[in-house]
Amino acid sequence: MIVSTKPYFVIDRNEEIDLEKLGQFINEHRANQQIYTRLMNMYISKYDIFNQKEKEKGKPDNRVAVNFAKYITDSFNGFFMGIPVQITHENEKANELIRLHSAINDSDDLNAEISKYCDIYGHVFEIVYIENGFFKSSIIPPTNAFIIYDNTVSQSKKYGVMYYIDTDGTLRGSYSDDTYIYYFKMGKDGLEKDTEKEQELHGFSDIPVIEFYENNERMGIFESSMSLINAYNKALSEKTNDVDYFADAYLWIDGVKINKQNAYLLKDDRIINTFNKNPGQVNSTQVKFLEKPNADDTQENLLNRLERLIFQISMVTNINDENFGTSSGISLRYKMETMDNLARVKERKFKTSLLKRYELMGDLKISPVGDLMKGNALQNMEWLKLNFKFTRNIPANIKEKAEVISLIKDIISNEGALEYIGEDVVQDLDKEKERKREQVESHLGSLDIDNQINLIDEEIKSLSEED
Repeated sequence: MIVSTKPYFVIDRNEEIDLEKLGQFINEHRANQQIYTRLMNMYISKYDIFNQKEKEKGKPDNRVAVNFAKYITDSFNGFFMGIPVQITHENEKANELIRLHSAINDSDDLNAEISKYCDIYGHVFEIVYIENGFFKSSIIPPTNAFIIYDNTVSQSKKYGVMYYIDTDGTLRGSYSDDTYIYYFKMGKDGLEKDTEKEQELHGFSDIPVIEFYENNERMGIFESSMSLINAYNKALSEKTNDVDYFADAYLWIDGVKINKQNAYLLKDDRIINTFNKNPGQVNSTQVKFLEKPNADDTQENLLNRLERLIFQISMVTNINDENFGTSSGISLRYKMETMDNLARVKERKFKTSLLKRYELMGDLKISPVGDLMKGNALQNMEWLKLNFKFTRNIPANIKEKAEVISLIKDIISNEGALEYIGEDVVQDLDKEKERKREQVESHLGSLDIDNQINLIDEEIKSLSEED
């Protein structure tokens, strides 16, 4: 059984779901909405510090937040999916189908957004459907969808559920099995069939909802460091308050009495006046500012430690670290090793879900209206032969790579050298390989090898006749 920090739903493999059972699942899912709401609020910089109780009147009450959640999410997503995943097949017709899907759905952006939502929520859903003869994909956040799995070891999908609140405040939605889509709405006594919509064939061999997830626990990239981020924001806000305290320090006047006309705003003007009431005693006069004890070093140490722990626990490299930019290529890889390990786990999960997308594309039960999807080159399990290439978006030391190539140029091919350099120098490897071939062929043509061979043969023949 998969352990998850998010709502996770299982049903017996032989049990057919009814609206009563579905209503229970939806109520449980909605009861856990605060998990997703809090994660998204942190990403868009709505932190706990902004909802804390106000301080007493007259005390500084600054609310400052550093959006570590967004920084960590965008940094890791750029590292993992900043360079789009390359999807290829040995069959050119299959490649044409993949390029068609990419063009229609803008797959590079689609995959990047799916990856980002996985980083925030820990998982996200993709719904696939046929529209005007084309295979289409859309993203559904986990706030509005979930999958019901069976209780077998393989945990196969049984139902995919999506719901929303319409403009009238009524909950409406649909659920799918491996053949049909059924529609429902919330009535007075619970869920009921939506009579405005009829059940319909979705046309796929399996449930047309795919779950992408970050890890088995479905934890977001910054979820484990949420308390540290909130502690950092609280400490930084208190430090900002201390700056205000020093700026508005009280003026202490001792030994002389200020008349009422000058002292009626003592509190607002931050003045404290003390003096000896005995008229026969001579008073010494002092005028100075009162300051709170300085805890600046303690605060700075706390902030620095919290920042280090935030990146350490989230396992994402702080690329703004002052030593990061001066590191060599091998040092950069060591600094980013934990993040790379995290990306490797996500890559395996992501690949599995991508395969499911193209499995659904290859196993359509109905013939699409348009001609472009006909003659499906991914059918008959051809989707299993797809190759996915994930490339980490790592700062490259091109000079270092060039030096390596110069050392091994005699033992690798030109194509191998181009692949080693990668997209840091060459944007389209296939196109660059073709250009190199054309250059070599042009060079060989200019040598007119056939003519040279003929001249050599004639020379040999002439020498033989003389003998």
